[in-house]
Amino acid sequence: MAFMRRIFDFILEPSGTDKNAGLFRLFIGAISLILFMLSIFFLVQTIYVWSDGDTYARLGQVGDFFGGTLNPLLTFLTFIGVLATIFLQREELQGTREEIGRQANALETQLQAIAKQNFEATLFQMLSLHSSNVNELRGFDGNRNPISGRAVISKYVSDLSRTYGNAHTRGYDPSDLNLWPNIYRDFWNERRNELGHYFRLLYNMIRFVDAKTPRIGDDTNRAERTEYMRIIRAQLSDAELVLIFYNCFSEHGERLLQYARNYDLFDNLDETLLFNEQHREKLRELKNA
Repeated sequence: MAFMRRIFDFILEPSGTDKNAGLFRLFIGAISLILFMLSIFFLVQTIYVWSDGDTYARLGQVGDFFGGTLNPLLTFLTFIGVLATIFLQREELQGTREEIGRQANALETQLQAIAKQNFEATLFQMLSLHSSNVNELRGFDGNRNPISGRAVISKYVSDLSRTYGNAHTRGYDPSDLNLWPNIYRDFWNERRNELGHYFRLLYNMIRFVDAKTPRIGDDTNRAERTEYMRIIRAQLSDAELVLIFYNCFSEHGERLLQYARNYDLFDNLDETLLFNEQHREKLRELKNA
Protein backbone atom coordinates (compact mmCIF):
# COMPACT_ATOMS: atom_id res chain seq x y z
CA MET A 1 0.00 0.00 0.00
CA ALA A 2 2.80 2.41 0.91
CA PHE A 3 4.57 1.58 -2.36
CA MET A 4 1.43 2.31 -4.37
CA ARG A 5 1.00 5.61 -2.46
CA ARG A 6 4.55 6.64 -3.32
CA ILE A 7 3.86 5.90 -6.99
CA PHE A 8 0.63 7.92 -6.84
CA ASP A 9 2.34 10.87 -5.15
CA PHE A 10 5.20 10.73 -7.66
CA ILE A 11 2.80 10.89 -10.58
CA LEU A 12 0.58 13.70 -9.26
CA GLU A 13 3.03 15.78 -7.22
CA PRO A 14 3.77 19.14 -8.94
CA SER A 15 7.40 19.79 -9.80
CA GLY A 16 8.48 23.09 -8.21
CA THR A 17 6.29 25.83 -9.67
CA ASP A 18 5.10 23.59 -12.54
CA LYS A 19 1.53 22.71 -11.56
CA ASN A 20 1.03 20.51 -14.63
CA ALA A 21 4.02 18.23 -14.05
CA GLY A 22 1.84 15.48 -12.60
CA LEU A 23 -0.56 15.50 -15.54
CA PHE A 24 2.38 15.49 -17.95
CA ARG A 25 3.86 12.40 -16.25
CA LEU A 26 0.45 10.72 -16.44
CA PHE A 27 0.24 11.57 -20.15
CA ILE A 28 3.71 10.15 -20.81
CA GLY A 29 2.77 7.00 -18.90
CA ALA A 30 -0.40 6.54 -20.96
CA ILE A 31 1.43 7.06 -24.27
CA SER A 32 4.17 4.64 -23.17
CA LEU A 33 1.58 2.02 -22.23
CA ILE A 34 -0.22 2.39 -25.57
CA LEU A 35 3.03 2.12 -27.50
CA PHE A 36 4.01 -0.89 -25.43
CA MET A 37 0.69 -2.62 -26.18
CA LEU A 38 0.96 -1.76 -29.87
CA SER A 39 4.46 -3.22 -29.96
CA ILE A 40 3.14 -6.43 -28.40
CA PHE A 41 0.28 -6.40 -30.91
CA PHE A 42 2.57 -6.16 -33.89
CA LEU A 43 4.92 -8.73 -32.41
CA VAL A 44 2.12 -11.21 -31.84
CA GLN A 45 0.68 -10.40 -35.22
CA THR A 46 4.01 -11.12 -36.90
CA ILE A 47 4.66 -14.34 -35.01
CA TYR A 48 1.19 -15.72 -34.69
CA VAL A 49 -0.99 -14.36 -37.46
CA TRP A 50 1.23 -14.37 -40.49
CA SER A 51 2.54 -17.83 -39.69
CA ASP A 52 -0.94 -19.23 -40.15
CA GLY A 53 -2.90 -19.45 -43.34
CA ASP A 54 -6.18 -18.30 -41.89
CA THR A 55 -4.95 -14.68 -41.61
CA TYR A 56 -8.20 -12.72 -41.43
CA ALA A 57 -9.77 -15.00 -38.85
CA ARG A 58 -6.70 -14.68 -36.64
CA LEU A 59 -6.64 -10.91 -37.05
CA GLY A 60 -10.16 -10.68 -35.63
CA GLN A 61 -9.22 -12.72 -32.58
CA VAL A 62 -6.07 -10.69 -31.97
CA GLY A 63 -8.05 -7.44 -32.35
CA ASP A 64 -10.64 -8.63 -29.85
CA PHE A 65 -7.90 -9.54 -27.39
CA PHE A 66 -6.13 -6.19 -27.57
CA GLY A 67 -9.43 -4.30 -27.64
CA GLY A 68 -10.55 -6.09 -24.49
CA THR A 69 -7.16 -5.37 -22.88
CA LEU A 70 -6.65 -1.76 -23.94
CA ASN A 71 -10.18 -0.49 -23.25
CA PRO A 72 -10.08 -1.14 -19.47
CA LEU A 73 -6.54 0.23 -19.30
CA LEU A 74 -7.49 3.41 -21.13
CA THR A 75 -10.62 3.76 -18.98
CA PHE A 76 -8.47 3.37 -15.88
CA LEU A 77 -6.02 5.98 -17.17
CA THR A 78 -8.95 8.31 -17.88
CA PHE A 79 -10.15 7.82 -14.31
CA ILE A 80 -6.66 8.57 -13.01
CA GLY A 81 -6.60 11.69 -15.18
CA VAL A 82 -9.89 12.87 -13.64
CA LEU A 83 -8.46 12.26 -10.17
CA ALA A 84 -5.32 14.17 -11.12
CA THR A 85 -7.43 17.09 -12.37
CA ILE A 86 -9.43 17.15 -9.12
CA PHE A 87 -6.22 16.98 -7.13
CA LEU A 88 -4.69 19.90 -9.03
CA GLN A 89 -7.89 21.93 -8.71
CA ARG A 90 -7.83 21.30 -4.97
CA GLU A 91 -4.24 22.53 -4.82
CA GLU A 92 -5.17 25.61 -6.80
CA LEU A 93 -8.14 26.31 -4.52
CA GLN A 94 -5.94 25.89 -1.46
CA GLY A 95 -3.43 28.35 -2.92
CA THR A 96 -6.27 30.77 -3.71
CA ARG A 97 -7.61 30.52 -0.15
CA GLU A 98 -4.14 31.17 1.27
CA GLU A 99 -3.67 34.18 -0.98
CA ILE A 100 -7.08 35.55 -0.03
CA GLY A 101 -6.16 35.02 3.63
CA ARG A 102 -2.90 36.93 3.16
CA GLN A 103 -4.74 39.75 1.42
CA ALA A 104 -7.34 39.86 4.20
CA ASN A 105 -4.61 40.03 6.84
CA ALA A 106 -2.84 42.79 4.91
CA LEU A 107 -6.11 44.70 4.60
CA GLU A 108 -6.83 44.26 8.31
CA THR A 109 -3.36 45.56 9.15
CA GLN A 110 -3.88 48.53 6.86
CA LEU A 111 -7.28 49.30 8.41
CA GLN A 112 -5.77 49.09 11.91
CA ALA A 113 -2.98 51.48 10.88
CA ILE A 114 -5.54 53.93 9.47
CA ALA A 115 -7.65 53.65 12.65
CA LYS A 116 -4.58 54.35 14.77
CA GLN A 117 -3.63 57.36 12.66
CA ASN A 118 -7.16 58.78 12.90
CA PHE A 119 -7.24 58.18 16.66
CA GLU A 120 -3.88 59.86 17.23
CA ALA A 121 -4.85 62.81 15.02
CA THR A 122 -7.99 63.34 17.11
CA LEU A 123 -6.09 62.94 20.39
CA PHE A 124 -3.39 65.44 19.43
CA GLN A 125 -6.05 67.87 18.28
CA MET A 126 -7.72 67.55 21.70
CA LEU A 127 -4.33 68.10 23.38
CA SER A 128 -3.90 71.22 21.29
CA LEU A 129 -7.34 72.45 22.38
CA HIS A 130 -6.44 71.73 26.00
CA SER A 131 -3.27 73.79 25.67
CA SER A 132 -5.27 76.61 24.09
CA ASN A 133 -7.78 76.50 26.95
CA VAL A 134 -4.99 76.88 29.48
CA ASN A 135 -3.33 79.71 27.54
CA GLU A 136 -6.63 81.58 27.30
CA LEU A 137 -7.14 81.68 31.08
CA ARG A 138 -6.99 85.22 32.44
CA GLY A 139 -6.81 86.57 35.98
CA PHE A 140 -4.93 88.72 38.49
CA ASP A 141 -2.24 87.92 40.98
CA GLY A 142 -2.18 89.05 44.60
CA ASN A 143 -1.05 92.52 43.56
CA ARG A 144 -3.85 92.81 40.99
CA ASN A 145 -1.43 92.43 38.12
CA PRO A 146 -2.88 90.63 35.08
CA ILE A 147 -1.77 87.03 34.60
CA SER A 148 -2.62 84.34 32.04
CA GLY A 149 -2.18 80.67 31.22
CA ARG A 150 -0.72 78.33 33.80
CA ALA A 151 -0.03 81.27 36.12
CA VAL A 152 -3.81 81.48 36.58
CA ILE A 153 -3.92 77.79 37.56
CA SER A 154 -1.13 78.39 40.08
CA LYS A 155 -3.11 81.34 41.49
CA TYR A 156 -6.20 79.13 41.83
CA VAL A 157 -4.18 76.52 43.73
CA SER A 158 -2.82 79.21 46.06
CA ASP A 159 -6.33 80.52 46.70
CA LEU A 160 -7.60 77.01 47.43
CA SER A 161 -4.66 76.33 49.76
CA ARG A 162 -5.35 79.47 51.78
CA THR A 163 -9.00 78.51 52.05
CA TYR A 164 -8.10 75.11 53.49
CA GLY A 165 -5.58 76.69 55.84
CA ASN A 166 -8.06 79.23 57.13
CA ALA A 167 -11.22 77.17 57.05
CA HIS A 168 -12.44 78.50 60.38
CA THR A 169 -12.44 82.09 59.05
CA ARG A 170 -15.09 81.12 56.51
CA GLY A 171 -17.35 79.38 58.97
CA TYR A 172 -16.14 75.80 58.40
CA ASP A 173 -15.82 73.39 61.28
CA PRO A 174 -12.31 71.82 61.09
CA SER A 175 -13.67 68.61 62.65
CA ASP A 176 -16.22 68.20 59.87
CA LEU A 177 -15.35 65.16 57.73
CA ASN A 178 -16.99 66.87 54.73
CA LEU A 179 -14.72 69.90 55.01
CA TRP A 180 -12.73 68.94 51.92
CA PRO A 181 -15.64 68.70 49.43
CA ASN A 182 -17.47 71.63 51.00
CA ILE A 183 -14.50 73.99 50.62
CA TYR A 184 -13.93 72.85 47.05
CA ARG A 185 -17.64 73.32 46.26
CA ASP A 186 -17.43 77.00 47.21
CA PHE A 187 -14.17 77.34 45.27
CA TRP A 188 -15.79 75.75 42.21
CA ASN A 189 -18.91 77.91 42.36
CA GLU A 190 -16.76 81.04 42.32
CA ARG A 191 -14.72 79.91 39.31
CA ARG A 192 -17.14 77.71 37.38
CA ASN A 193 -17.00 79.88 34.25
CA GLU A 194 -13.21 79.73 34.10
CA LEU A 195 -12.71 76.06 35.02
CA GLY A 196 -15.81 74.36 33.61
CA HIS A 197 -14.50 74.22 30.05
CA TYR A 198 -11.06 73.13 31.25
CA PHE A 199 -12.32 70.10 33.18
CA ARG A 200 -14.92 69.06 30.60
CA LEU A 201 -12.30 68.86 27.85
CA LEU A 202 -9.81 67.09 30.13
CA TYR A 203 -12.41 64.51 31.17
CA ASN A 204 -13.57 63.84 27.61
CA MET A 205 -9.98 63.56 26.39
CA ILE A 206 -9.22 60.91 29.01
CA ARG A 207 -12.50 59.10 28.32
CA PHE A 208 -11.71 59.15 24.60
CA VAL A 209 -8.38 57.41 25.21
CA ASP A 210 -10.00 54.86 27.51
CA ALA A 211 -12.81 53.97 25.10
CA LYS A 212 -11.41 54.58 21.61
CA THR A 213 -7.79 53.43 21.63
CA PRO A 214 -7.60 51.02 18.65
CA ARG A 215 -6.74 47.40 19.21
CA ILE A 216 -3.88 45.72 17.40
CA GLY A 217 -4.88 42.14 16.60
CA ASP A 218 -6.23 40.39 19.69
CA ASP A 219 -4.38 42.68 22.08
CA THR A 220 -6.47 44.24 24.86
CA ASN A 221 -4.69 47.58 24.08
CA ARG A 222 -4.13 48.21 27.80
CA ALA A 223 -0.47 49.09 27.17
CA GLU A 224 -1.40 51.51 24.37
CA ARG A 225 -4.05 53.24 26.49
CA THR A 226 -1.56 53.62 29.34
CA GLU A 227 1.02 55.12 26.97
CA TYR A 228 -1.48 57.66 25.64
CA MET A 229 -2.47 58.54 29.20
CA ARG A 230 1.18 59.23 29.94
CA ILE A 231 1.25 61.64 27.02
CA ILE A 232 -1.76 63.46 28.50
CA ARG A 233 -0.18 63.48 31.96
CA ALA A 234 3.03 64.94 30.52
CA GLN A 235 1.06 67.99 29.34
CA LEU A 236 -0.12 68.80 32.88
CA SER A 237 1.84 71.15 35.11
CA ASP A 238 2.27 70.51 38.85
CA ALA A 239 -0.36 73.14 39.62
CA GLU A 240 -2.80 71.48 37.22
CA LEU A 241 -2.23 68.08 38.84
CA VAL A 242 -2.90 69.56 42.28
CA LEU A 243 -6.10 71.22 41.08
CA ILE A 244 -7.24 68.02 39.33
CA PHE A 245 -6.46 66.02 42.48
CA TYR A 246 -8.77 68.16 44.61
CA ASN A 247 -11.41 68.19 41.90
CA CYS A 248 -11.42 64.36 41.85
CA PHE A 249 -12.50 64.21 45.49
CA SER A 250 -15.35 66.66 45.01
CA GLU A 251 -18.87 66.03 43.83
CA HIS A 252 -17.81 67.19 40.36
CA GLY A 253 -14.92 64.76 39.91
CA GLU A 254 -16.13 61.27 40.82
CA ARG A 255 -15.91 59.94 37.27
CA LEU A 256 -12.52 61.56 36.71
CA LEU A 257 -11.29 59.94 39.93
CA GLN A 258 -11.96 56.47 38.49
CA TYR A 259 -9.76 57.18 35.48
CA ALA A 260 -7.10 58.64 37.78
CA ARG A 261 -7.04 55.33 39.68
CA ASN A 262 -6.96 53.19 36.56
CA TYR A 263 -4.15 55.06 34.84
CA ASP A 264 -2.06 56.42 37.75
CA LEU A 265 -2.79 60.01 36.78
CA PHE A 266 -1.15 61.31 39.96
CA ASP A 267 1.86 59.02 39.86
CA ASN A 268 4.26 61.96 39.45
CA LEU A 269 2.43 64.36 41.76
CA ASP A 270 4.72 65.55 44.58
CA GLU A 271 2.80 65.03 47.83
CA THR A 272 4.50 68.06 49.40
CA LEU A 273 2.41 70.24 47.07
CA LEU A 274 -0.78 69.15 48.85
CA PHE A 275 -2.23 71.19 51.66
CA ASN A 276 -2.08 68.90 54.69
CA GLU A 277 -1.26 65.38 55.86
CA GLN A 278 -4.81 64.11 55.36
CA HIS A 279 -4.61 65.03 51.69
CA ARG A 280 -1.16 63.49 51.33
CA GLU A 281 -2.49 60.24 52.81
CA LYS A 282 -5.22 60.23 50.17
CA LEU A 283 -2.57 60.57 47.48
CA ARG A 284 -0.58 57.66 48.91
CA GLU A 285 -3.73 55.51 48.86
CA LEU A 286 -4.25 56.34 45.20
CA LYS A 287 -0.67 55.49 44.28
CA ASN A 288 -0.82 52.17 46.16
CA ALA A 289 -4.23 51.16 44.84
